[in-house]
Amino acid sequence: MKRALAIVLIGSGLACSVFRTRIPPYPAGVVFPLAESARIGVEGGIVRSLVASEKRLYFSTDKGFVYCLDEAGHKLLWAYAAGAALGCPPAPGAGAIAVWDAENSVHGIDKNGGLIWKKRLPDTLSSDICPARDRFYAGTKEGRLYALDASSGEVLWSFKAEGAVEAACAVWGNTVVCGGVDGRLYFLGPQGKLLGSYDAGAAIRTTLLVDGERVYFGSDDGRFSCLDLRSRKRVWRIRTDGKFFTPARADGKRVYFAASNTVLYAVDKSDGDIDWWTILPSRSPFSPEFADGTILAASSSSVIVALDRRTGRETGRYDAGAEARSNPIWASPDIFIALHDSSSAKGGLADLSKQIKVELAASPPAPGAVGTEVALTASAVGFHLPRYEFFVRRDGQTSVMQKESERNSWTWFPDKVGKFVVGVRVRDAKVSKEAEMPFDIAK
Repeated sequence: MKRALAIVLIGSGLACSVFRTRIPPYPAGVVFPLAESARIGVEGGIVRSLVASEKRLYFSTDKGFVYCLDEAGHKLLWAYAAGAALGCPPAPGAGAIAVWDAENSVHGIDKNGGLIWKKRLPDTLSSDICPARDRFYAGTKEGRLYALDASSGEVLWSFKAEGAVEAACAVWGNTVVCGGVDGRLYFLGPQGKLLGSYDAGAAIRTTLLVDGERVYFGSDDGRFSCLDLRSRKRVWRIRTDGKFFTPARADGKRVYFAASNTVLYAVDKSDGDIDWWTILPSRSPFSPEFADGTILAASSSSVIVALDRRTGRETGRYDAGAEARSNPIWASPDIFIALHDSSSAKGGLADLSKQIKVELAASPPAPGAVGTEVALTASAVGFHLPRYEFFVRRDGQTSVMQKESERNSWTWFPDKVGKFVVGVRVRDAKVSKEAEMPFDIAK
């Protein structure tokens, strides 16, 4: 009998341990709601993209400046003045950052913002710059792809396509993959020699994505393709109802891209099946951004949306009140994005962070009377498993009236006449914030 009772008790204990409520982990990644915590003013409009590299954030402007910020995005490390409007985002490479201007000169800038070299090309530059190993690659409207030495800016070679090169190329091993407006994908050796080509059937205008042994790209006929780089043959191709203006992104399972039909697609990399799709607030000329298990998407609107990468389910959105002018950048725990207010013709780099907010309400409101209860209720936003501590201050002396607990309310029975301050302190494992209000008590 005793043995049976012991077994029952042990079983009950095990059951309790199995079904005991687990404390949910502190939220990681992007946490909504968001609020703009800072804005950095810049000279001119930001050119298309923000670029994160080696714990720094880079961007260029149409007024001829390249800016470099620290990894937190709060401190300006340096600004380089090119002397002419810039036409592409900065391209951080081996030992230098490259950017080209409206006069078709490529600038090589060191990591401290100093000019290393400047090379003027005879053609009209038209693609973003691709940094790879010790070289920079840039395409032109005249159909040439130039390879520049990263240390000196000297032209190592150039390749002539049959149409303009507007898409930034990509590099796979020793092979340079270049897309053209002529609808062809060119495979070039390290010295610029043509190794082969693939007919995509329509113009290629956006940056190529090399991931593993495959290259992904969109074309003007609304098709998005995947090619095997070894065989140079198509693995799959899907048709959308739009063109492509933005580079694709890939993780271990999917490739993500936006089309001009305002749809963001998530496609299985192995077979081209569409895992999910969602309609964005507007057409997006910006690459999506990864933030842990979330994908962030900005469009030509004021709204930034966050989606679950696996399901496409919307997990949050933020209305900046001004038009997005760049891709979002995730610099945990903040998001950075370029904004432009058309009404004031002003913009800058906005820092978006988790909104931390505490409000305190009293019922009945002040003034109160001695012996009459006052119900105080705290509302907290941006906390995980918040705990509340209520206090009263008078003549510089603070007294804790309700110790820290999960309760967000406290009832006060004032027993003295005077001027008081009532408040609440809210905290979780990482953040804390207070709210208080003056409260007069009469007879």
